[in-house]
Amino acid sequence: MDTWAGSLGVHCDTCHATDPNNVGPNGRPRLKFEDDSKPEKEMARIMYTMTEDMKKNYIKKVADLDKMESPAAPLTCGTCHRGHLDPEEFVIPHEGPPPAGAMPAMPH
Repeated sequence: MDTWAGSLGVHCDTCHATDPNNVGPNGRPRLKFEDDSKPEKEMARIMYTMTEDMKKNYIKKVADLDKMESPAAPLTCGTCHRGHLDPEEFVIPHEGPPPAGAMPAMPH
């Protein structure tokens, strides 16, 4: 879960409800992990299922088809979120040479 939180740039209480009547030694309310009331928790489950489906049904197939010598880069929450709760919009660069290793531009 720490990896998920770090990938999204959040703390655990973003998805997990807190119990204001049960304060931990750090002075913060303890989390109610069994509580499914927060929409963010539901979204996390959907996104996890999506990621696992992509790993199983798409990334593996592309790697097999491409006969990649090394395994494909791992697909994680951080692949898209990069430390932000909402992924930032990708903007195609308009000028300058592509970075080393970048995919060639698609013809217009």
